[in-house]
Amino acid sequence: MIGLSHIKGIIWDLDNTLYRLEQAHIKAFNIAIARAALASGVDMDFSRAVELAARSYIERGQSGRIFIEEYGVKLQDLHYTFHHYIDEKIIEACRRTQDLFAEIHVSHALVTHASKEWAQRVLKQIGLTQWFPDDRLFALETFDFAHKYESTVAFDAASQAMNLDADRIMMVEDVHANLRIPYELGMTTALIHHGQAPAEIPPYVHLHCENSVFLLEKLQASIASG
Repeated sequence: MIGLSHIKGIIWDLDNTLYRLEQAHIKAFNIAIARAALASGVDMDFSRAVELAARSYIERGQSGRIFIEEYGVKLQDLHYTFHHYIDEKIIEACRRTQDLFAEIHVSHALVTHASKEWAQRVLKQIGLTQWFPDDRLFALETFDFAHKYESTVAFDAASQAMNLDADRIMMVEDVHANLRIPYELGMTTALIHHGQAPAEIPPYVHLHCENSVFLLEKLQASIASG
């Protein structure tokens, strides 16, 4: 596994990276997307909308994509609406993660495809708010809905906010496609897979591990050993 002693800052994804998306969370997301789609004007039965959201998550990687691509719902409408239908308290905090954040003296920033309001709620719920000041929170709406897999803008902003060059930063994600641009920028890239590593690891992924605790413990050990 690649050494990490050079790392001075970490850019984190949020959902399924700083915490694990369990089946109950995914179900809650699908229900929330269905409610948001109906609120945006999609004309169908609620149970059918939930079924489509679940299928979209499995087949397209995002619960809302089917409503955007096939039913004309605007991304912005779902983005700002569906998190209001989710209670972040279903997410459990991890004390070990909190301890490692306190023990490892690096800077942190967040780049997420979720809304800033959701990010703030989740960070409070998992006890990590203090390591992510407002000027280091970058949500999808921050840069006019420029996705991580298509633009450098969020990564450039996060690097600037931490006052670090790319080669001192690690980007942590649960979607390997979102690591291609950070890799090209010169960052160390880490994939969180929760025990389900891809059959083939792309060349732009430097390391992969089961969860954020394992990764932080690896970073802590690398820093200690110099």
